[in-house]
Amino acid sequence: MLDPSDLPDEGQVLRLARHRAARIGVDVNLHTGRWTFDEAVKSFMEAGGLDREVAEGETGLIRVFDLANVFSVMAIQTEDLAVRHADGFELIGRAALAESRGCSLMTV
Repeated sequence: MLDPSDLPDEGQVLRLARHRAARIGVDVNLHTGRWTFDEAVKSFMEAGGLDREVAEGETGLIRVFDLANVFSVMAIQTEDLAVRHADGFELIGRAALAESRGCSLMTV
């Protein structure tokens, strides 16, 4: 029997359904060559209700998109903070109250 506190609330269920629906359109258009990678990411962010990207010089959480994964997770939201630069990003640590993981364990 499941503990009710472990069950997702209605908002979580709706957000996940929205992401799955957005993913279908992105997968079809990307893998048939109708969209570029950038178009696919933009569409997924808009249709999936994801936050905007940070501007150059701003700090934000790292979100990794892997549009080549057809049958698994498309985006992973980390709790790693980074500053965006024109040619990439600079990892600066973990978000406040985030659990230490991976490379951040080396700085503890």
